[in-house]
Amino acid sequence: MCNFCSGGLINQNNSITTCQYCLTEDRVIEAIKLAVYTIEDLGGDSDDLRAILEFLPDYPVVAVMEAEIRNVNKYIVEIIKNTFHVLSLKE
Repeated sequence: MCNFCSGGLINQNNSITTCQYCLTEDRVIEAIKLAVYTIEDLGGDSDDLRAILEFLPDYPVVAVMEAEIRNVNKYIVEIIKNTFHVLSLKE
C-alpha cells in the first residue's frame, strides 16, 4: 500500500477510514461492488449503489451527480470525486 495506511485503511479519531493516498479507480469500483453484494446478502436495497456503479469508470461525473441526487453518503461521493478527479461546479 503506502506509508500512510495499513492495508488501505487509516485509524482516525476512533474510526476507520479508507486511505485517500492509495485508492485507485479499480479499488473503488470493487469496494462498491462488495458493498452491493453485502447489502443484498443482508436483504437490503442496493439500488442507489447499483445506479452509481452503472456509470463507473466511464462516466464519473454522471456517477457523482447520480449519487448526489440519491442522497448517497457524502463520504462515498467524496471518494468517487477524489479518485476519479471529478471537480465540483464550485471549483
